[in-house]
Amino acid sequence: MKVFFEIRRKAIHITLGMAFCFLIYFDLFFPLFWLGVLVFSVFFSFLLKKHRNSLFSPKTNIPPFAAGMERRSDEVGTLAETNLPEGIPSPKGRGSLSVPKILNNGKKVGAGKKLWWETWLLSFIFSFEREEEMKKFPLQGAVTFLLGCILSFVLFPKLIAISAIIVLFVGDSAACFYGIYFGKIKIPWSFKKHLDAALIGAFVSAIFIFFILNIENGTFPFWKGFLASILALIFESLKFGQKNISIDDNVLIPLISGFILYLII
Repeated sequence: MKVFFEIRRKAIHITLGMAFCFLIYFDLFFPLFWLGVLVFSVFFSFLLKKHRNSLFSPKTNIPPFAAGMERRSDEVGTLAETNLPEGIPSPKGRGSLSVPKILNNGKKVGAGKKLWWETWLLSFIFSFEREEEMKKFPLQGAVTFLLGCILSFVLFPKLIAISAIIVLFVGDSAACFYGIYFGKIKIPWSFKKHLDAALIGAFVSAIFIFFILNIENGTFPFWKGFLASILALIFESLKFGQKNISIDDNVLIPLISGFILYLII
């Protein structure tokens, strides 16, 4: 289940990354507009956090209206099958619990009455969120990804900004998928990261960077793109201070790779 959860998250990152690279390359990326989207996303995140606290019981983590459905199951019929995406733990610790499907052709059932579109919107959004993110900062991945892309566009020339975003959504995704299935060599300071996965991610992203930065002139060597990618992917696994504070990789990866490319290009 965790593998498919990460695949869903990376699929969103890849889609957004490709869209932003397209917009930047054709001069259709307007930072003020996306800054407004970023501010709205942060505001919407607070609303989601409030909705989550009201939607789920603090003791069982089950939506209140789901508990009501269980109590009234004899009256309304058999409950629909429950889809179990990651991120929302079940009360017994087995897998995860999502918002149950609405019965009786979309009619509201149970004590906590929610509109059907509200229920499914929250269920869809939470299905992409890690549990710790839902509790602290819903939509953290989307917000930080957008922030990393905006900063890359503002700080670096166009092609370097595109290259930095490529390291973020191509290199990080390739490293993630390789690490899940084939990762062998652990990075000493990060038990979740693999050195061989970072090398694969850097190699894949360096291929794209090689073609992107050779659009204007054909003199950019492959090794420079690989160097910027591997340093960014390894550095993002570092934690700082006694509390092991780490900067979100969606911000750190494009900034480090873009800065290195700007220095060595």
